Amino acid sequence: MDETNEDATETPQISAVGAFLKETREKAGKSIEDIATDTRIPLRHLKAIEASDYSGLPGKTYAMGFVRAFARSLGLDEVQMVARLREELGTDDYRPAQTYEAYEPVDPARVPPRKLAWTAGLIALLLVGAWGVWRSGVFTSSNDVTVADTELTPEADTGAPVGAATGTATAAAPAVDANAEVVIAAKDTVWFRIDDATGKRVHEAELKTGERYVVPAGSKGLTIRTSRPQAMDVSVAGRVVPQLGAADTLVKNVALDPAELAKRIGAAPAAGTAGAAGATGAAGAGTSGTTPAAGADLSD
Repeated sequence: MDETNEDATETPQISAVGAFLKETREKAGKSIEDIATDTRIPLRHLKAIEASDYSGLPGKTYAMGFVRAFARSLGLDEVQMVARLREELGTDDYRPAQTYEAYEPVDPARVPPRKLAWTAGLIALLLVGAWGVWRSGVFTSSNDVTVADTELTPEADTGAPVGAATGTATAAAPAVDANAEVVIAAKDTVWFRIDDATGKRVHEAELKTGERYVVPAGSKGLTIRTSRPQAMDVSVAGRVVPQLGAADTLVKNVALDPAELAKRIGAAPAAGTAGAAGATGAAGAGTSGTTPAAGADLSD
């Protein structure tokens, strides 16, 4: 037998590297998608290799590397495949693609899903919104305080004013006109809400430091609520009312009628001893003189 024919029978000639890789892949029962998963090579590049269309690859070096990985995934001799490809490209009119190629992740499994990013953003917005609602004090909590009108002039069991029992005097409530101006002035950023007698919301706002809100004159039955009473000054006819409640506590149902606010001014304890308060109180009952207590400066 002719020796040349024996060699040809033992070592079949490969017409093209790409065609041989495709044929081997199909015999192995693998899809081109399986090769893409094994090698992390983009699917379109694998298809170009099988079609011997190397012009679609970024360059000759990429073509060598892709063929090497392709052959390795099929259990072929990668060195022989690369040598055969080098020979094929040496005689082929191969030119690398010069067009711009957008970035493509080699491993899509490592890229976070878009839905995850949207979900994270939504959760962040919800947390910020919840913090804002909590900070405004719209919802009541265990620290809520309802300030009733009866708390303005507390009395002991004997009927005597508490101020007298503890050795302090209380200033008389100043007389104010029913249409006296009521002003809310912010000492710090503060939220408040004003309701009418039926509990319906009339006004709600957040004031910055130095901002003011004038309650409509002649309004009846209005009440205010706020979660930061220490951050605002409420005044009636130019006289500042004592703080509406403890700091950082939600107070509500505080009447904004000028007369009711004037009672709060009168309920504030005056400076001095009990004896001095009694003496000046007696003098005040018979004369128009003023009491030396600080609160007495608020009387008309």
